[in-house]
Amino acid sequence: MTMSERLKSRMKKATLVKMCTVGSDDLAIFTFESHEALFPFKAGQYAHLGLDIGGAFMQRLYSIASSPHERYHLEFYIVRVSEGKFTTHLFRMREGDEIYYMGPVGKFTLDRAKGSHLLMVSTGTGLAPYMSMVRKLYVDYRNGEKAFRHVTIMQGVSHVRDLGYHEELLEMDRDSAFGFRYLPTISRPGEDGSHPPSLSRSRVNDLVRHLFGEEKSGPVEPSLGQEIRVEKILEEIPPEDTTIYVCGNPGMIRDIEQLARAHGYSDILKEDYW
Repeated sequence: MTMSERLKSRMKKATLVKMCTVGSDDLAIFTFESHEALFPFKAGQYAHLGLDIGGAFMQRLYSIASSPHERYHLEFYIVRVSEGKFTTHLFRMREGDEIYYMGPVGKFTLDRAKGSHLLMVSTGTGLAPYMSMVRKLYVDYRNGEKAFRHVTIMQGVSHVRDLGYHEELLEMDRDSAFGFRYLPTISRPGEDGSHPPSLSRSRVNDLVRHLFGEEKSGPVEPSLGQEIRVEKILEEIPPEDTTIYVCGNPGMIRDIEQLARAHGYSDILKEDYW
């Protein structure tokens, strides 16, 4: 038995019940229903997904976007990789098709946070582990449990159409008692037909630079969305009591880490998506 066959024999099956594209056919949210109760996992962990492709078994790792409170459904936020065999096959799946899965894996989790305030910075599908985290925290909050004083998600994408989970995050943001801020930012606002005034502009690392009073590194001048004040955001992420999570582009991760340490933040957790 080959290594791939041994891995496959240990995996369970799930059925695709929903695939929702985000902005284009190359970005989607996949929801799978397991044939049995899921493995217990922590928000922020990832899972192996496996498919039979061209007579060979292939597997990849993806962060889980669904809440650990879900017992039969797994959700993933995935971008199609150009000429990538696995994602090409994955995006051809139809409702009712089956996939193999196994997990959990990873230490990019909430229980590693030392601060009572959280700042979560992402690019693209790096938002996935934060969705699992904030979904868990929101359910806990609605049940009378609040583990952190405040949570901020900064989501960087190229275009408005690329904002996955936008409405769900806005709804949480509107619940003032939850203690949550959602800060989406668009790095190529000039390419959009219209740019809502509520959205920030610039690469997400440059928006962080803007908060800290530093020069931008990219071409777009950073600006916060309408009625959002720098001073208020900084109050919500005090250096002495904030854990920073960074997930996505490695260049962004390096820049955020350097910026954060230069401004007094020491508890920084990283997940490199490349």
